[in-house]
Amino acid sequence: MDVKTKKKISETKRTKESSKLKTQAKDCNLKQAVTKFKVSGNRKTNHISFDEYKEFVSQGKTRQDMIKITSKHLVGFYNNLLKGKYNHITKEDFEELYHTGNKLDKIAKHFHVPREDLTFLREFLGIKRKGATFQKRLKNEILLTEDQKSVIIGSILGDGSVSQNGYFSEKHGLQQEEYLRWKAKMLSSIIKPSNITKDTIRDKKRDTTYNYIAIRSKVHTFLHEMRSLFYVDNVKVIPVNISELITPLAFTVWYLDDGCTDWGYRKGIRSSNKMTPTCKICTECFTEKDQDMLVKSLEQNLGIYAETCTSTYKNRTRIHLKGKTNVYNALKIINKRTPTEDMLYKSDSKIYENIKQYSTKTIHNEHITF
Repeated sequence: MDVKTKKKISETKRTKESSKLKTQAKDCNLKQAVTKFKVSGNRKTNHISFDEYKEFVSQGKTRQDMIKITSKHLVGFYNNLLKGKYNHITKEDFEELYHTGNKLDKIAKHFHVPREDLTFLREFLGIKRKGATFQKRLKNEILLTEDQKSVIIGSILGDGSVSQNGYFSEKHGLQQEEYLRWKAKMLSSIIKPSNITKDTIRDKKRDTTYNYIAIRSKVHTFLHEMRSLFYVDNVKVIPVNISELITPLAFTVWYLDDGCTDWGYRKGIRSSNKMTPTCKICTECFTEKDQDMLVKSLEQNLGIYAETCTSTYKNRTRIHLKGKTNVYNALKIINKRTPTEDMLYKSDSKIYENIKQYSTKTIHNEHITF
């Protein structure tokens, strides 16, 4: 075969390949999570976006044309992406492997793709890079106990929060200082004493100053997991597997954070010693669907029967426990696990009575015996 014939065959192959890529580019609806990939400091060429690459393809530009203005590795990645060679890799599967400490070399072998392409794919999918610090943290990370996990889950349902970076934090007024310090002690493997702070905040609307105590943890894998479960678009939600997460301790912490026990006092006098206290949990921040899942999980896990009722707060709903026996069973669970005296008033009428007396009101009340 002479040189002229070889050249003609080569041009025919390039034409067919170009025509195929044009069709694939036109039909491709993949969206890039980032506009352009980051360029290493030692590289002299700029990176183009996937949309720019598709535009070059539609203009009939060849691979050789494109590598004159950008990285040949990136062009190769885009070619493979357009041909559907990574369709078997989902963002969820990639993240699960990546966030559990697997290096890209190992993930590339798992998915049977080139290692250099996987770096581009991670950025393309919008998965944040995990560097040496992340690997070191995973290597030295202490696993949390089941009680620690329950404290965190109960706190997330209540007043606690987990940041996008995987930090747990919570604030309380100084009246609950003992309680918050107990949480810090329970989570001492991820909360240092230096991360317990006190400060003052000014409420301009009410023209009042509040003193508070706050705790903040270090990053932990479990907190990243909880962030992905309990947050959607930076809004706290209830995960579908909530029934697997609520334990008696998690419920207790949740109630101590956001629960309220009405012992039947009006103007300092209890209407009846035989009156069943009302137990409600402030869940107005959750949707009704989320609250229904919480109600079902309480019944399924703890045998506690509850319902959603309309709240005075923006006409939203909150969770109420129902039935005398049921209420007292719930209070037994809470009372048994309440860790500090400053929070016992939520499950012990005698403690509540003493608090009322300190506020110079005359109270006549019976102590509930569990």
